Amino acid sequence: MAFKFLSKQEETSERTKLIQSINQVKSELKQNEALFNLSLSSDMIDFAIHKDIALKAQYNYLLKKYKEHT
Repeated sequence: MAFKFLSKQEETSERTKLIQSINQVKSELKQNEALFNLSLSSDMIDFAIHKDIALKAQYNYLLKKYKEHT
């Protein structure tokens, strides 16, 4: 694996993008929780559960990437 060295400005920009992505996923998790709570059909509940799993995986990935940049 090749390592790419970033300037301080590039590093700051990368962290900012990651923070924005993390906040976006957190917002989507809250929206999905509301969808789950309002769902009446089993299909919608299943959808909300699967989406929650995917969003949490994305959130964990972004946190890991952020920690690599700090």
